Amino acid sequence: MSTHMKTNLIASAVAAVGLVAYTAVKHDGTGKIVAAGAGEGIGVIQDAPLAGDSCEVAVGGGLGKLAGTVTAGDFLKSDASGELVAVTTDKDRYVAMAMESGVAGDIISINAGAGFYAT
Repeated sequence: MSTHMKTNLIASAVAAVGLVAYTAVKHDGTGKIVAAGAGEGIGVIQDAPLAGDSCEVAVGGGLGKLAGTVTAGDFLKSDASGELVAVTTDKDRYVAMAMESGVAGDIISINAGAGFYAT
């Protein structure tokens, strides 16, 4: 597990539902944060808030939970559960870059930021 310090967080977000730490999240359309689905996300949640709690979303340096094997430098996208997997398909949306290598279940250092992957 990484010991990377959290930086560049949005501290004013509010969770619409309970969330799992270190998974991809998105806005729900009302300004609150919900779990991201496959290929979605604006950043990675850094805590495990209950509905209505304040929460921290990494949009720079932070931590992310992996659903598969990744190599440092891989672009990462959300799977259906919000965990992070390597992007391999052109034009897929990513939410972060892996700053270290890891395998499913690992929590690694990431640089969160959304974009579209180009091969």
